[in-house]
Amino acid sequence: MSMVINTPIHPIFVHYPIALFTTALGLQIMSYVLKNLKLHQSAIYVYILASAAAPLTVGTGVWEAEGLNLHHPVRYFHQNFGFAVLGFSLLNLILLRFVHKRKAHYFQAVFTACLLITAFLVVCTAYFGGELVYQYAVGVKE
Repeated sequence: MSMVINTPIHPIFVHYPIALFTTALGLQIMSYVLKNLKLHQSAIYVYILASAAAPLTVGTGVWEAEGLNLHHPVRYFHQNFGFAVLGFSLLNLILLRFVHKRKAHYFQAVFTACLLITAFLVVCTAYFGGELVYQYAVGVKE
């Protein structure tokens, strides 16, 4: 027995990782500019929260695309970048934990690099998601 939801739920969740990953990057940049360790610590917590939101966001997207029986090349670009954000952010948590324990003096630089790459992947994912909605009207009622 499958559960049917008439309201798209992926759009509800999609903005959290976008906002949180970019906020983490902004906090990290501000921590460098202002030389403020609390901003750096905040960036770490926001990054962890964004990484925790990513599985729900990707999961709802795949679920809804399958429910719509959507087979469009842009869907696969969007989905693959979404999986890249998910995998990269979760692997980064492991990497960052390792760097923090073993090479603490490199942590800020590694964290910043991870944030920059993640932000790039998020922007690409969001771009293709926007293409699906605004160019191809996927999920838009007539």
